[in-house]
Amino acid sequence: MYKKIITLGLLASTLSAQAQNAPSRSYFEVGYGVFDSSPSPDIWHIDVNHGLGEHWSIGGEFFNMNNNGYDFNHFELNFGYVNDISTSTDFFTRIHAGHEDARFTDSFVYGLALGTRSSLGKRFELHTELKYNEREKTGDGYFLAEVKGVYQFNEQSGLGLAVQSWDGDDAGFELSYRHSF
Repeated sequence: MYKKIITLGLLASTLSAQAQNAPSRSYFEVGYGVFDSSPSPDIWHIDVNHGLGEHWSIGGEFFNMNNNGYDFNHFELNFGYVNDISTSTDFFTRIHAGHEDARFTDSFVYGLALGTRSSLGKRFELHTELKYNEREKTGDGYFLAEVKGVYQFNEQSGLGLAVQSWDGDDAGFELSYRHSF
């Protein structure tokens, strides 16, 4: 299943990438990560974003966390607004809604994300994000903070490394591949 989604996303982004000359806010990203600097739990992550004009975006995100047989799945659709802070930095905000499925509980989830995206030189981007997810069924929520660096091999392809924290307790790392279109 993951291979089909990744293949379709890369194919679609490759076909439309040839029409772009400048870096775009539209991308497909797939990543693998670990929490607590150990191989368990591990996370698979897929993120898709498409710019709608100068200031708007629409996207989706899926991640699966597996910890010794315990599966946690998160799926969301998001809608965002992007504003230039300077010539090299954008501020973004997104609202999202989706579904979380765990071993004993599945719930509607919604929330807000805020962050920045900065270009540091010709090939490096720095992303910061603070996200809150509220779970409707359980009546609680959690924060996710992330700092990510993306090294761009060319205008379309890049490799990312992120440091993440859930509610300030668990620290994790994620390695990802990003394809802009």
